[in-house]
Amino acid sequence: MMAPTPYTLMDNETLERTEAELVQELELRESKSSELSPVPAFATMPSEQLEDMLGDIRANLTARLGAEVKA
Repeated sequence: MMAPTPYTLMDNETLERTEAELVQELELRESKSSELSPVPAFATMPSEQLEDMLGDIRANLTARLGAEVKA
């Protein structure tokens, strides 16, 4: 069994909010906007790391929501 990631410890609301913040940060970078990052810590991270985090969060949400639908 895999060790839990920080995302497995978050509730759905926190995961969804973090997902939205990551998407916003990546969109800001893509548009080369001068708007400030929604989460200052994200501004210092490489885009690849943000994309990996977004993938992990989405996988967690999909697994949870899939489990809720089956229940």
